[in-house]
Amino acid sequence: MSFSRRHFVSGLAAFSVVSSLSSRQVYGDLVESNPTVIDGLDVSVLDASFINILRKGGVHCVHISVSDALHIGSVYHTIEENSKDLVLAKSVADIVQAKKVGKIAVVMGSQNASVIQNELLKTRMYRAIRKTLESYHGLGLRILMICYNVNNIFGGGSLNPTSPLTRAGRVLVEEMHKLNMIVDVGGHTGEQTSLDAIAMSEGVPVICSHTNMASLNPNVRATSDLVCEGIAKSGGVIGITALSDFHTRSIHNYQQHGARSPQATLDQHLDQYDYAKNLVGIDHVALGPDFMCGKEAAFEKMLSNLETAGNLSYPPEMLSDGRPQLVKGYKNIAEVGNVIRGLGDRGWSQMELNKLLGENWLRVYKKVWGA
Repeated sequence: MSFSRRHFVSGLAAFSVVSSLSSRQVYGDLVESNPTVIDGLDVSVLDASFINILRKGGVHCVHISVSDALHIGSVYHTIEENSKDLVLAKSVADIVQAKKVGKIAVVMGSQNASVIQNELLKTRMYRAIRKTLESYHGLGLRILMICYNVNNIFGGGSLNPTSPLTRAGRVLVEEMHKLNMIVDVGGHTGEQTSLDAIAMSEGVPVICSHTNMASLNPNVRATSDLVCEGIAKSGGVIGITALSDFHTRSIHNYQQHGARSPQATLDQHLDQYDYAKNLVGIDHVALGPDFMCGKEAAFEKMLSNLETAGNLSYPPEMLSDGRPQLVKGYKNIAEVGNVIRGLGDRGWSQMELNKLLGENWLRVYKKVWGA
């Protein structure tokens, strides 16, 4: 490891300690030892415990996944109750300002367009898509994934990779572009639907907020090279998750593994970044860990006995039974330093690490939302 890389890692660690002690500290503009760190997708409970974890990870901005207006309301309440630490971000300027004053910016996104679908089905009029999107955009929703594992009225989920983007899906994507909302594909959204959405998004970056590389492990929740290349050509970014099963469990081995697949190692996780960087270039790879702090018990209950329960969204070849397992050494964003050190040891430069940590997300946010 070179001296400069050691300096980068120690700088990030020092920032983490200081930020956990004083949320009011002003950190100034981006420098090599103090990059803008963005947790590109997290489903954790936004509470004091999670705020502490974000601080320990040196995070400046977190993309929190919300499900509906009620969930958005709870995010507003938490931000208000923790105003010394958190601020709602509706623009890149909000993220930049939050970093300057030592707060964590919260970006809201949804992993499923079902909230839009519900309103469309009530009226059977396409204008409901625009109206509902406008309402959620007004509340602060800035990122939206088309499908969540299974098909909806807009297109195909990851379990139905050949299902195309529907006519309603095309209207959805068009209206999202008009509102400067980020289109999220891959991962939970099926291959053909993702490719269709990318094809009609010429000049607008499309992202996959959280996924893994299907070429390394063909889990049905992972994303193909073809989709990743399409996202990169759009100028978008691919976030890498820390869920162990997406690294180790697949249609080829789940029966051999049984109820639990082996826990992925940190090296297996680092392989994901190396592969993605080599495939699409460093400008299109970022953090999208999909952590679920505070929700472990709920997920464990939901995922118990998947094979016998016949869970529609989580078949046994996708996920193990019981509590979701994270990559060894990367159980939450406070341990992101392990990833940075590991990639540094593999020869990643400071510039590359800065892009991975947040610069790439920030670039896409600015391109789609404006400053």
